[in-house]
Amino acid sequence: MNHVKRGKACIFNHENFNPNLDLKPRAGTSKDRDNLYMRLRELDFDVTYFNDLTFNELNTEVIKCNYFPKFNLNPLSFLIFDLFSSGK
Repeated sequence: MNHVKRGKACIFNHENFNPNLDLKPRAGTSKDRDNLYMRLRELDFDVTYFNDLTFNELNTEVIKCNYFPKFNLNPLSFLIFDLFSSGK
């Protein structure tokens, strides 16, 4: 990872869900988001985070990543953390 620019990192944090799903909030996700944000910044990534996006909003942001200028950047990576519980 020694390109001129490190690149962009997007964090998708979901603490609250669509009420129709009948799921409780996932307490503590903001702390995880903040810790990940700080670590990625320390690695010189341009970091953006999103909170509680709907499926359509999340899909739009992922598509935008595909159009991000990639010249002289490190490869784009998606990291998905499965911290989901039934919430019931």
